[in-house]
Amino acid sequence: MTAAAQFNFEDIGTILDGLPIDKPQGQLNSLDSDELKAAVRTAIMNPIDYPSISDAIYDGDCVVIAIQGITGNVNDVIETIVTMVNANRSEKVSVTVLADAFTASRLDLTNLADVSLVSHDPDNDQQMACLAVGANDQALYVNRLLFDADIVIPIGCLSPLDKLRTDDCLFPNFSSRTNREAFHEQSERDQSADVRRVNNLLGTFFAVQLILGPGDIIHEILAGERRSVLKATKKKLAKLWSVAVEKPADLFIATIETLASEPNWEDFGRALVVAERCSQNAAPIVVCTHLKQIPSREIRMALRESLPETLPESKRIANTLHGQMSAILASHPVYLASQLTQSDVERMGLGFLNEPGELKRIAAKCSHGMLLRDAHKCEVDVPSELP
Repeated sequence: MTAAAQFNFEDIGTILDGLPIDKPQGQLNSLDSDELKAAVRTAIMNPIDYPSISDAIYDGDCVVIAIQGITGNVNDVIETIVTMVNANRSEKVSVTVLADAFTASRLDLTNLADVSLVSHDPDNDQQMACLAVGANDQALYVNRLLFDADIVIPIGCLSPLDKLRTDDCLFPNFSSRTNREAFHEQSERDQSADVRRVNNLLGTFFAVQLILGPGDIIHEILAGERRSVLKATKKKLAKLWSVAVEKPADLFIATIETLASEPNWEDFGRALVVAERCSQNAAPIVVCTHLKQIPSREIRMALRESLPETLPESKRIANTLHGQMSAILASHPVYLASQLTQSDVERMGLGFLNEPGELKRIAAKCSHGMLLRDAHKCEVDVPSELP
């Protein structure tokens, strides 16, 4: 059976040019390599509430750059930081880039012959060092590279979807699987306490934050004192991902373009929820994504039928998103462009899109549609009086 072609997300806006499709996010353009490197240099040379990072690094130091996620041009960011760290030194510092397996597999550091790339493995005890005792009396482990480093430079890619908007990427991202699982069972207060403890003991005071807009495009770069940078980043993200809706759309087109991880069905569900809030009753919804994951039985049930009323309350709360998906599909025709086959898509009761021309034909029938890129991350402001 036919597999769906990959849509070029940056071309979707062009495909829809001339049609009555509102694009409230405006034109999204990536910085070219030179512009991005200049932005990195500006951020590091003008840090927020922090002296020059070069003053904290001495010849012969061991520096670890811990990268949280992947974007299309993060290699340029790393290359610029490494160049600045080693500028005007008689003895180069040792630089290691630490990343999770997904990110490490997509980094290209071939231009940096003296830089090591290490993939963090949460199941490898040999990579771990015990740093402290946590809020719940459990041992807190971190990757040994962070433990041994003279300087740690975290590069964060904070997402609007992150629940712990007060914390950064070192813990539990670069900890053991046991720590990760225990962390997610803790209260937010204990989670934040453990994150602060890890950062303070590692001496992590400087950080870089990549502010990513729709399409995982680097919108801005901030650097400086960790907490000040994080506070400024949250404000900018809230503004960047907020979309005002003036009138309901009779066609809603959503993209899911995440690069930091594989797109999943929760992303699809969030995109549907945003689409439903912005659309007229029974308006078609189109979701364009590189999703290739076959849905679980639970997701398939959520797509085809409502949650049973006899489901325990705790389970219903945990499956709220699934329940919303079912209700939305019952009242809107939903089309999916993905890497799934036609039979997989149609088996779930979704319309199958194979190529951009089909999207254009659907869009040509609307009178006031809407396109939101990375709709699953957007916070839409819908007036209460909106019909």
